[in-house]
Parts: sequence; structure tokens; C-alpha cells
Amino acid sequence: MAETKAVVRKDMPAELVGLRPAGVYTFDELYRLAQVCHASGMFKDTADAAQAMIKIVRGQEMGLPPTTAMMAFDIIKDRLFIKPWAIAAKINSCGYGTYRVMRQTLEECSIAFKRRYPVEGWVALPLISYTIAEAKAHGLVERSPHWKANPAHMLYQRAMGRGGSMYFPELLAGLEAPPDDTPIPAERHRQNIVELFGDTQGSPNDVSHARDAARDETLSNKATGGTGGRGEQNSEAPAGQKQAHAPEPSWKLTLRAHRDTIAQMVVSGAHEEDQRAKLDDLLESIDFALSPLGTVTDTQGFNLASAVLEWVDQAKEG
Repeated sequence: MAETKAVVRKDMPAELVGLRPAGVYTFDELYRLAQVCHASGMFKDTADAAQAMIKIVRGQEMGLPPTTAMMAFDIIKDRLFIKPWAIAAKINSCGYGTYRVMRQTLEECSIAFKRRYPVEGWVALPLISYTIAEAKAHGLVERSPHWKANPAHMLYQRAMGRGGSMYFPELLAGLEAPPDDTPIPAERHRQNIVELFGDTQGSPNDVSHARDAARDETLSNKATGGTGGRGEQNSEAPAGQKQAHAPEPSWKLTLRAHRDTIAQMVVSGAHEEDQRAKLDDLLESIDFALSPLGTVTDTQGFNLASAVLEWVDQAKEG
């Protein structure tokens, strides 16, 4: 297959060739981008390159690319305001927030926000609403033709702005949320998986593949006199120095909590032959995932934990 090469115009500014993500531009590059954006004439609320620079720099603080920042902010009475669609985009992309428009009429817009908190998991937050009565009380309807032409959309924008600033202020400030390093209790684990990914059965197949590959590598290392893989590295800490142990991920806690239950199901012989084979493979995958040689990613671990919980639930129902 012939190699395809991108064609770059020779007169294109260097800053526009291979645009980079937010946070990796120099000051001179940002100002050059601001000059180009202002010269384009596409941003009528931007009076000069300095105002364009402020938009772009504010966007960099929030993780927005330069051209997105130019569209995401409005300059109104010498103040910078972020547009509601940008707030919604930040909430959707942050990984710990979501929202749903529950009601949108000419009189009211209501939005339900959810946020994932340490230990608690996903929490439904109090409903956020904005009404046409509020808009009239603030004089918005009389001052702006947009409120008269499209009141439903304007109500949505106000509700989104209110919810974003109330429930996700760190996103608008360009900050990061505190890390969620608290282990999730086993009884909350399955509920969080269902809420995020739906009530589907996880499959340990990908873990089985990783388990078999690690087993082959271990046998090969033994045959050739190798080190035996990463499970034997740094087995001893320097004298007088303790090894630091990171908290176990929640999927490992789930596997440890239910490993004996799966083992009892294997030896009970109460299942059909194909089910016993699946249970035996599941138990072997659990042992591999919990072993020092277990090369299991978090995604594989969560899938395996979900499969374990499915079998445990079936046993309880039976």
C-alpha cells in the first residue's frame, strides 16, 4: 500500500501546522495564534489580538484547544463568559460527571446532574432549574432579542451554567478534582459497574489469554534460566528500607471476597458440565489475577470481577 503524506501549504503559519493540545504552547506561539484568529474576522466579539489572547490563555487553563477557546468564550461588557456548551463538554469529558435534560419548555428548563464521589460512587444531585419568571425578573427577556426568539434554548443555557458552577466549579476554574484513591467496598462495586456500563456479564476470556501468556513466559524463563518475569524483580528491599505498598484496586478486593464462594461452586458438582468448565476456568483466572505474576489490567480486572459477581448472584437466587 502506498504511503500517504499530508500536504502542508508553504505559506501556512508554523503554529497551525500539526496543532497541539492545550498546555504545550509557548507564549509567542499563543500570541501568534491570537493574531491569526483576530485577523480572520470570524470572531466579531474580539476587538483585537489582546482580547483573542485572553480567550486562548483562559482556554489553556481549562484544557481547551486554541480555536475551541475562541468559540467557547464571549466577551460581554469587558468580561469573559464561558458558553454553556463548553461547560457541558467539560462535564461529559471529566470522567466523574454527567447530566440529563429532564424538562425543556418555553417556561422552564430542568437538568439532572450526577457526580461520582469517593466511596459513595455515583450520586444524583438536586435538580437544577431556570424559569422564564426568573429571566423576566432579571430583565433578560426585555434586553435581549435572543430570549424573545428562542426562550427554551436560553433557559437551557442558564440552567447549564448554574449547574456547572454549582456542582463542578473545579472544571470552570481549570483545576483537577481530588484523586479518588479510596477503595470501593465490595457491596458497592457491582452497583457502580451496572450504573456505568449496564447490567452485562463480564467475560474472563481476556484475562485467560493474559494468564496463559504469563504461564508460557514463566515456563520459558525456567527452561532458559531466566529471571522468571517481573514477579521476581525487587523481591528484597535495601537494608533498613521498607517497601511501599499501594492500596489494592477494588476489583482485587472483590475477587478476594468471593474467591472461596467460586471454589465451593467448582467442587460442589451441582452444575452442568459446560458450566463446571466455565467455573473452573473462572477460578483459575481469579487465582492468576491475584498472584504476583498476574499481568492483569484494571479493565480486565473489572470484567473478571463482574463475571464473578454474576455467578455469586445466580448462586444466591438458586
